[in-house]
Amino acid sequence: MVTKKVCIFGAHGVGKRILTSRFRDNTEAERYRASIGVQISKKEVVVGNQSATMMVWSVADLDHFDAGLMNYSRGMSGYLLVADGTRPSTLERAREIYEQLCSFEEPPQSVENTSDAEPQVNKACVQFPYREVPFILLLNKSDLVEQWRFEKSNLEILANKGWPVSVVSAKENEGVEEAFLSLGRRILNHPAAVAPEP
Repeated sequence: MVTKKVCIFGAHGVGKRILTSRFRDNTEAERYRASIGVQISKKEVVVGNQSATMMVWSVADLDHFDAGLMNYSRGMSGYLLVADGTRPSTLERAREIYEQLCSFEEPPQSVENTSDAEPQVNKACVQFPYREVPFILLLNKSDLVEQWRFEKSNLEILANKGWPVSVVSAKENEGVEEAFLSLGRRILNHPAAVAPEP
């Protein structure tokens, strides 16, 4: 059975923790409390005729996406961006995270040299390793759809850019399992789209 690392990114309070809990064992998360760093869970899934263990890394958001958070991303096979349908700023944050991931360049690695010459640079490093990694945007809180403040045009723009979008409710556990399985299918259909290990 293969193991695939999946990261969940999004602004504070979009529901990353409860989404992870719903997927892991269909429970609600404990009372809301801000996450620090990363929360890791795992679950075995069957996608078609393939089995895989999904290691889910729910990454706490900071005001900026710094090098430490990029380290959490290393080795991921796919990711979920989460936005809160009642807070348009969270969709903008998801877009920022996406752009930062896509612009990240894996630095060249120096190769040790036993002679007195300058260290050689390994030019075989992967440039922009996250551009081809499968992802899905989850629009959470569909149970509050009457309070949504997204413009339909914003979602159409994302669709035109090829962003896969799923509308879910972590609170009501609607669409959560399906979203993770959809990402699993994308990952298993693109086995080469894996970011490098550190």
